[in-house]
Amino acid sequence: MLLGIKQRPGNQYTSTGVKEFLAPIFAAFCELPFDVQLILRGDSGFATPELCTLCEFYDVKYVIRLKRNAALDQLADEFTPVAPKHFDQNSVIYGEFNYAAKSWSIDRRVLVKSTHQVGELFFERQYVVTNMTEAGVKLLYLAYQKRGAMENLIKESKAGFFMDKTNSHTFTTNAARATISGIAYNLIALMKLMALPKEQRNTTISTLRFQIFHVAGKLARHAGKIIIHLAQSNVFSQQIEALLANIHTLSPLVTN
Repeated sequence: MLLGIKQRPGNQYTSTGVKEFLAPIFAAFCELPFDVQLILRGDSGFATPELCTLCEFYDVKYVIRLKRNAALDQLADEFTPVAPKHFDQNSVIYGEFNYAAKSWSIDRRVLVKSTHQVGELFFERQYVVTNMTEAGVKLLYLAYQKRGAMENLIKESKAGFFMDKTNSHTFTTNAARATISGIAYNLIALMKLMALPKEQRNTTISTLRFQIFHVAGKLARHAGKIIIHLAQSNVFSQQIEALLANIHTLSPLVTN
């Protein structure tokens, strides 16, 4: 689900305004009548002390990649080798240490993953900072690597809902269009989650448009009802009927 969207000039750095953007989202989750544990994943562009401090204030767990630098390499050298013993083997070594960058007010847990590929002379290191103290290093790296799945969802929002379409002449118009695309994205995401069979929840919007939305039909009004007549030869008619039946079984959420 898309929790927030904001259009901004393309020349701004990745983390610019991230605290102001995420703070109201975190606050909204804190006001829910049940407990929700948020976990934030981010690449090195979001490795700022402001974001880490914000997450710690709202008890949001995070795993954020750090840019490699000499200070991190020096700490990692104490327990991971610079060069592999066997150059003809792939190998991965995990480690961790406490570290405080000059801009940090406290020490934080930093994980290191040293990877060697056959034919390479040295290990390639990757660093991640986290406030999760109990989870193992390998498990946290697996959690961080799931960012790839989020990248696919971002691509879906752009390719399927045209969220990145900014060909209008005014910034406000482009921002409004992006917001409408975000609402459409969430409506389809909810439909997948609540009305489609489990094996079809990863279906892309282009496939759903072909199978469900781009269907020849006719609207008719009768006795105060709107009736949709679909072609009898539609090969996806059973899928459409099952989807509509599932939607009709949903109960609206009533709040006071």
